[in-house]
Amino acid sequence: MNIRIFTLRFDPVLGGFDDSEARAFMSDKEIQAIHDHTFIHQGAPYLLLVVTYHGLDSFERTMPPGKSHASAPSENWRKLLNPGNTPLFNSLREWRAGKAKAEGVPPYFIASNQQLAEMAASRPQTLAGLARIEGVGKGKLERYGNEMLGVLGMESGTKPAASESTVPTAPPEASHEPTG
Repeated sequence: MNIRIFTLRFDPVLGGFDDSEARAFMSDKEIQAIHDHTFIHQGAPYLLLVVTYHGLDSFERTMPPGKSHASAPSENWRKLLNPGNTPLFNSLREWRAGKAKAEGVPPYFIASNQQLAEMAASRPQTLAGLARIEGVGKGKLERYGNEMLGVLGMESGTKPAASESTVPTAPPEASHEPTG
């Protein structure tokens, strides 16, 4: 496990803290926790971020000699990201980090980077849409689905459809209800 500390000064032009350096740093790491602290120094507000993370290099160092890298964490989720959906992916990661901190679990228990990247790329607007993402089953939908849709909706300026806000009992393609 590694730790990186960022000290961000309040930027009155932005009306907030410029966290672009921290976001760039975290973009290729598996973030375990982010602790934030605010303080004032010489009349200026600061935000201190303490980031605990695992990078691919630390994973490789802990791998036993002769062990295949096939079990290394997949980085395929990066291929789903582009400049148009990266801000949404970052918003989803921030939500996940806060939720993981509140629940005292690692972020990947909430959702993997792959799942968040698929959400950012496909922008589902319903729980049924979320259910189409591999690994997002009934349990995750019940526990986090509406919050995930909230993040997705805030970014796109839409709200989830009320008629589709219940957790599906089966994937949409498995439903064989008669129409008529």
